[in-house]
Amino acid sequence: MTRLALGAVIALGLARGEAMDWLFYEENGGQYAAPEIRYRINGVSERAWVGVDSIHFGSSFEELDVRFAARPATGTVSLEPWPGMVNHFSGPTASWRRAIPAHRRLQYTSIAPSIDARFGISRAGDRPALTFAVGPGADVANLFLESSRPGSIDDAQGLWRILGPASSFRKPVAWQGSGIATRLVEASFVMQSSRRVTFSVATYDHNQPLFVEVALPLTLLDRAAIAGVRDGSNRLYAPADRPSDMVCSVNPGGGREYCPDAGVVGVAADGKPRFLTTLAGTYEDSTWSPFVLDRDGNLAITGRTGSSDFPVTVDAWQSSNAGPLGPFPRLAPPRGDLFLALIDSRDGNLLYSTFLGGPGEELANAIAPGTGSSIVLQLAAGKGFPVTQGAWLAAGGGVVAVFDTTLRRMSFATYLPEGFNVVRTLPAADGSIYFAGDAPDGLPATVAAIQPSYGGGPSDGYLLRLAGDGTKPLLATYFGGPSDDGIAGLTLAPDGTVWIVGSHEPGRIGRQQSFLAALRDDGRLAVAEKIIPAQFVSSFTATADGNLILLGAAHAAAAFTTPDATLRGDCGIGQPSGYFQIFRGDTATLYASYLPPSDRRTAPELYRDYQDRLLRPAPAALSLACVTNAADRRNTGRVSPGEVVTLVGLALGPPDGVSARPGADGRYPAELAGVRATVGGIAMPLLYVSAGQVNAIVPYGLTPGEKIDLALSYRETSTSVTLNTVAADFRLFSFDGSGSGHAAALNEDGSLNTASNPARRGSVVTVWGTGAGATTPSGADGGVAPSGPLEALPRPTGGLTANFLSYDQTPAAQIVYAGAAPGLVHGVTQINVRLPEQMPVTGAPGATLTFSAGGQSSPDTGLFVLVAP
Repeated sequence: MTRLALGAVIALGLARGEAMDWLFYEENGGQYAAPEIRYRINGVSERAWVGVDSIHFGSSFEELDVRFAARPATGTVSLEPWPGMVNHFSGPTASWRRAIPAHRRLQYTSIAPSIDARFGISRAGDRPALTFAVGPGADVANLFLESSRPGSIDDAQGLWRILGPASSFRKPVAWQGSGIATRLVEASFVMQSSRRVTFSVATYDHNQPLFVEVALPLTLLDRAAIAGVRDGSNRLYAPADRPSDMVCSVNPGGGREYCPDAGVVGVAADGKPRFLTTLAGTYEDSTWSPFVLDRDGNLAITGRTGSSDFPVTVDAWQSSNAGPLGPFPRLAPPRGDLFLALIDSRDGNLLYSTFLGGPGEELANAIAPGTGSSIVLQLAAGKGFPVTQGAWLAAGGGVVAVFDTTLRRMSFATYLPEGFNVVRTLPAADGSIYFAGDAPDGLPATVAAIQPSYGGGPSDGYLLRLAGDGTKPLLATYFGGPSDDGIAGLTLAPDGTVWIVGSHEPGRIGRQQSFLAALRDDGRLAVAEKIIPAQFVSSFTATADGNLILLGAAHAAAAFTTPDATLRGDCGIGQPSGYFQIFRGDTATLYASYLPPSDRRTAPELYRDYQDRLLRPAPAALSLACVTNAADRRNTGRVSPGEVVTLVGLALGPPDGVSARPGADGRYPAELAGVRATVGGIAMPLLYVSAGQVNAIVPYGLTPGEKIDLALSYRETSTSVTLNTVAADFRLFSFDGSGSGHAAALNEDGSLNTASNPARRGSVVTVWGTGAGATTPSGADGGVAPSGPLEALPRPTGGLTANFLSYDQTPAAQIVYAGAAPGLVHGVTQINVRLPEQMPVTGAPGATLTFSAGGQSSPDTGLFVLVAP
């Protein structure tokens, strides 16, 4: 047998990169009980391994064995080692395996005369691959694949399809030579029997090695997308659970569900692998994210285990699993206790491991660094959790456990009050711990509480400060009123002030608001509540210079932006955009901006970039981020004829906004303050222009179903985006301009529909929207609809239907009029709707409107009008 040198193998042009970095073949040195497993294939979604003469594929849907050799190989050779460290900790200490040999590419020698089998990655770089290396003079008739299930050849694509839901071997690839001298050779499968295929190979040079590659039907994991915790050197640590050899349950169709093993990966700053560590018992074991790094740089991880033989160290705080044990039934909640483990962040070695739980069900909610060498775990726990001596509460709805990672012991563990939904945990410098979230009535309050009793509504915000030994509360207070309130974030300022950010829904119109407030360490208010835009909070931090940085997500026009904002509007598609704010210690707003959907910067990174811009200001370049419906300011990537749209971006127009007026011809202009916009090459009438946004009208002449370019120019610079054109994309205008909540509506007498002035049942209310599409007769681009009569005004060609959705039922809705809005620009649709006489109204909001325009349902247009009870 003539073997290619390693250098020649590497020069074959096989794909490199993220997939290659994380696809590897792990030797079985006893960590897998099944002796038939020679090499476990890692870096794929399925359970897969290589035996002496076959490859096994396993998933919840199927089990498949494919034989590739008539006889076992005479030996194996590592063509390229995997650079990371592989560790496998399972059962008693004597069974633990460290530094397990692993290979990026592997060779089985002499599976047939002068033929080797090589395992690596396909030439396309998208799958693991088996490559037959055929030596000079060897007979390709000795090449075959034999499946444990019957199959057939797809002549059109050259696939070998195995009966089952996900097993198709694509057409083989063959070549000779290497590098720039590589010459492809035509190859295909030949069906020899219902379970066996051989290979047909075109004419080739029998004096040179031939390579025939078969890409395996396995899915590479996207390691580039893994998320976890990073250290100061930008190294990443993340969960890497994978299926074990233990069957937890069997699907009705016969597929087997394998119990997972808990795993964690270490990734270098350049994305290269550092280690893969597995923690495994007999049954179900899985990690919970996020992880944290302790003061010594070790990785603290937690998760769940249903195994009595999960690996724990001799100094474990809890050496046995309190249960219940065993495999969990299909679709049933996982069994067993939690575990807490410390992993060496350098090589993935297991430093410490303990069970953590009682006989009830536990769930990890949060893990965070504490003061000194401690970490704080916040858990949901049933009865019987092993609390420490002197714990504040021996029973409740959740548990907080503080573990010292240097001393390897539990500092304390105590229950928290029943019903307290903890959202954020924050350790203080003196060792005490703040907990914030929401709670029902009946929780304890301390003497110094800002609000000693429940304010009402579904829930109140609740703030707890627990003593550093876990024996008593230093502060416990409600924070809320007669609405749905909660605390979403908290942070400590350098002066010891604790800041909270929360939300509530005040008033009958039910519009959610967020707020900021600050408390001294004795629990008294240091800064009174300040209302800020409603948002979902992801991080809230006090900086060393006394500012507050808040990173979250906000819908459409619900938020304000400062003039120096990176983005003045929401450009997220189907979800709120990122939203970043900076406040001074007196709550004055320094900066507020939406973020582009592609922006993945953390709050500290955003703050550093903001400070850099203050030191080195640079003029913004013209940039069009997105085009949104003007009614709800949401980005859908589509427009309809006649739709009023809002363009969002940077340097789109003059710094100070300019509003347009109809010209002598009665139409709005196509140029305003040096700004022009076209869509599909047709000029767009302009209503308003500024640096951050431009309001314009889509021409009626566009054809639905086409992709079009919308271009904007200002001061001899231009930019464009590509959009889809649809027949209708209808949205309603809201009371506050956000496109949600209270609709902008008039009662039948022409008065504004408000909480103090609701509509009567049986009366007609008027609302407005845009995006209803083409009209009959056609609307005039940029023209203003005359005052009447209504019968002569343009109506939507596709029609409009409406429903009122109350809390109790869906009564019929009667549209009295739907068409151009008298006195307003063509493209704004006015709808007069009669409220049903029998509409039940049980509280705010009174009635929610939903519309369908042009036969297309628009569920996002649901806004409410206020109706008298």
